[in-house]
Amino acid sequence: MALTSDPNYQKLEQWYKANAGSLNMRTMFDEDKTRFGKFSTVLDTDDGEILLDFSKNLINQDVMAMLLALAKSRGVEEARDKMFSGEKINFTEGRAVLHIALRNRSNTPIHVDGKDVMPEVNRVLDKMKAFCHKVRSGEWKGFRNKPSNSIVFKKLSPFVLGALVGDHVRAQDLCSRCHVEHQQLRPVGVSRAHLNICHWSLQLHLRLLQQMASLRKTEVQKHVPKEVG
Repeated sequence: MALTSDPNYQKLEQWYKANAGSLNMRTMFDEDKTRFGKFSTVLDTDDGEILLDFSKNLINQDVMAMLLALAKSRGVEEARDKMFSGEKINFTEGRAVLHIALRNRSNTPIHVDGKDVMPEVNRVLDKMKAFCHKVRSGEWKGFRNKPSNSIVFKKLSPFVLGALVGDHVRAQDLCSRCHVEHQQLRPVGVSRAHLNICHWSLQLHLRLLQQMASLRKTEVQKHVPKEVG
């Protein structure tokens, strides 16, 4: 069944069209002093508590009930369980979704096709960790045989940029620093450097695209008859 054909979706859509315009965040907080408690939860983890606060969304208890009903009807719970069990729920690529393996610090076995993937995941993570330590300590040298204090990050995605923005707004004078040839390279400086260089990187890519377009235009013009040009 298509999403828009689901009765639970249609019910939510109809409610939205009729009531969404009347939802006001400030008013909802003023009228319900317990709103934060109703629309937030705390997860206890081995590394501390994680607060999930969704009270600052334009929702009320009716909307939450409809969203949960829609999630159930769309099989979100079943898909979640299949993901954690290593089933191939990525039907477009025919493979398992293993984001959870990267975050599985408990090393609970995650089996795909009968094989525990965690040993290989941990091997790659350890390799990445060792490389990062070499960059930060200055042991790793660049093309000119000098330590690096800037990283050019070419992949721009919401997952990457979200973390970088969060890092950028942190306090500037962090306590833990390491020194590379008398230059300060902070542990978060590697990612913060991405923000500083992001504009330059985008401009470079734009110039390359413009040059490619210009060359393509020149090639096309070479083959256009003079009477047409």
